[in-house]
Amino acid sequence: MRTMKAFHIPGFDGELTHADAGGTRLLFPVLTPDAVRAAVDRVMEAGARHLAGYTTDDLAAVFGRVAETWIRPSPERTALAEAVADVTGLSPAVVERSIEVEQGNSGAGDILAALDRDLGDHRVLDGFRPDPRLRGRARAFGPPLVAAVLTANVPGLSYLPAVRSLMVKAPLAAKLASGEPLFGPAWAASLARVEPPLAECLALFAWKGGAPDLEAALFDKAPVVMLYGGPRALAELRARVGPGKKVLEHGHKVGVVLVGREALSGRPAADVLARAVALDTAMFDQRACIAPQLVFAERGGGVSTEAFAELVAERLADLEAELPPSRPSLDTAATLAQERGLAAFEAAQGEAGVFTRGTATVVHLGAAAFEPVLPCRFLRVCAVDDLLDAVALLGQNSPYLQNAGVAVGADRLPGLAEALARAGVSRICAPGRMHRPSMRWRHDGLASFMELVRWADIEMMIEEAP
Repeated sequence: MRTMKAFHIPGFDGELTHADAGGTRLLFPVLTPDAVRAAVDRVMEAGARHLAGYTTDDLAAVFGRVAETWIRPSPERTALAEAVADVTGLSPAVVERSIEVEQGNSGAGDILAALDRDLGDHRVLDGFRPDPRLRGRARAFGPPLVAAVLTANVPGLSYLPAVRSLMVKAPLAAKLASGEPLFGPAWAASLARVEPPLAECLALFAWKGGAPDLEAALFDKAPVVMLYGGPRALAELRARVGPGKKVLEHGHKVGVVLVGREALSGRPAADVLARAVALDTAMFDQRACIAPQLVFAERGGGVSTEAFAELVAERLADLEAELPPSRPSLDTAATLAQERGLAAFEAAQGEAGVFTRGTATVVHLGAAAFEPVLPCRFLRVCAVDDLLDAVALLGQNSPYLQNAGVAVGADRLPGLAEALARAGVSRICAPGRMHRPSMRWRHDGLASFMELVRWADIEMMIEEAP
């Protein structure tokens, strides 16, 4: 049985407990509110001591080197993927691929480009910089601490709040998700090997949810708090954060695909598109907010919408050797059986078509519907006469929208993108790219680095715009 740390707390020498999942033993710290406060104080002191000594270019280079250690296959990555698979039910191949995708978007150039997009010039975090719009100079500062409650839906994602916080020179204290507490500590350990002082500015805790005393200790000294979770969890956490703090929320979202009739002009084009949709669906087993749960396809193409749904099911089956499906929990398996039974009943009534290939199920509906699905390669393809009809339905569910994969002609894209953006979508890309978001994307429509900083302006030094 392999043993993995489910925490990263600099200087922690307290009692440990453990839990077993498959062939993995997870080590957890036994925490009290005082222990959490002491750890928070330690990372705040480390942040004050170390972070100002780095330029943003220095920091981005460090995180780029850390990313390189995870992009390449290694015994360490394989062992971690197997452990994460034990905990989450995802297949090791999917976990490894997700780590590659996440870290592949985290090179030094990607990070600096994202900072420049949000802040105008990443060097404003290092000192006052000319601001032509102000005709003066501007400077940005990160807070003395960022606190966070992290998500488990995508393995490998827990590193991202750490990068965002440390890049604005703010230490991070975060609670790991119970459903995936392993990658964050492993990433922190690799950071400690590459640049030890930065790992001292990061604390990753683990405890079961619903511990108000521990959460209060985590949030107490943080001016900025990041929260990830579903509506109920976010409401409960928000109530515990307390007044006077900036709260950045990332809630439950849904990805969709929109297919124009021109993208279904013939079997070869439809087959390529089906493969792209299948890859986006299988990559995280639909657990990611960027993964498609619904497809809206226009009637009138050379390939019918029902035939396209069958093609997607076939391509999902083809991917099972490369990206094996997850092991569903008992609850998920029972709900999946219920959904499949309902779809079969609708098919018998002539209201739907059902295509089961391997472990994947694709249901074809004759009308638009907003019915998100289980994260287990269960996809609905809705036939529509016009994609704008689907956009109108999406707009009624605006709070849940995030990523739209769009396959239409170049002449239609601007108008459709405008409509989707107004409906609430924050990322529009081609199918097949949904699972590879750029670091430069404004996650959930927020300028993530901008949200973390405060600004100081100098208007006494008038500088003419170039």
